[in-house]
Amino acid sequence: MNGKRPIATLRGGNLGLAAIAIGLASFTAVMDITIANVSVPTISGNLGVGSEEGEWAITSFAIANAICIPLTGWLGRRFGQVRLFIGAVASFTLASSASGLQTAIRMMSGSLIASLAQTFWNNRSRFHSTHLVERLNPYDERTAGVIALLRSADLSDDQAWSVIARAQDLQARMLALNDFLYFSSFAFIAALAILWFAHAPHRA
Repeated sequence: MNGKRPIATLRGGNLGLAAIAIGLASFTAVMDITIANVSVPTISGNLGVGSEEGEWAITSFAIANAICIPLTGWLGRRFGQVRLFIGAVASFTLASSASGLQTAIRMMSGSLIASLAQTFWNNRSRFHSTHLVERLNPYDERTAGVIALLRSADLSDDQAWSVIARAQDLQARMLALNDFLYFSSFAFIAALAILWFAHAPHRA
C-alpha cells in the first residue's frame, strides 16, 4: 500500500513488438556510428581541416556516450524506461533529420555492421555519381562556365576536368550520407511507433 502501481510486464505480441523496436533502434545506432568512423577523411576534406580536427566528430560522440551511459540507470528510474527510450530515440531522430537537411558533408557511424554500412554508402555514392556524371556536358552553359573559370586559374583542360570530377565525387558522397541519415530517421520513427503501440495497453 505504498501508492505505487505495479510494474506492468509485456507479454505475447506486445513483447515481440518491443523487441523489434529495440532491435531496430540498436541496429540503426550502430550503423550511424560505423559511418562516422569510415567517413572521417571525407568530413575533414569537405570542412577543409586536417585529419586530427576531423576526428573530433568521433571524439565528441565518445564523450557524449561517456556522459550519458552511466546516467541511464538513474534516468530510467527517474522517468521510466519506456519514456527514456522514447525520448532518446526521438532526440536521435531529430538530430539525424537535422543533419540530413544540411548542405555540407556530414558524418555517420560503426561495428559488426561496418561492412554493411560501407557497402550501403559506396552503392549510394556510385548511384549518385552516375546521375551527376550524366548531367556533365561540355556544351552545357553551366559546365562551360565552370571550365572557363578553371582555365582562368591557369589550369589545363585535363586539370579542369580533374577538379570537376573530384567535386562530383565529393557531392555524390555527401548525397549518399544524406540518404543514410534519412534512412536512420525513418527507422527510428518506426521504432517509436512500434514501441508506442506495444506499450499502449499499459498506459491506462
